[in-house]
Amino acid sequence: MKHFDVLVTVHGATPPRGKAVTGIGYIIKTDSPEDAKQKALDCAKLTQLQHPRKYKNATFSVDDKNVKEFKF
Repeated sequence: MKHFDVLVTVHGATPPRGKAVTGIGYIIKTDSPEDAKQKALDCAKLTQLQHPRKYKNATFSVDDKNVKEFKF
């Protein structure tokens, strides 16, 4: 298993106050970059459910260049 550093881009988040979040970073443990990308999107959707006011009407995407193998 490898670790991947994945940056999820947030589109259209309208927080009630403060700055809008533009990205969320995750370290995912999996075998392939494609799996890491999908798991990071799932984590972002879970984060949206946990913070509904902060990520109201937000959509998420991951570019292939934002998935990198993480070295300890």
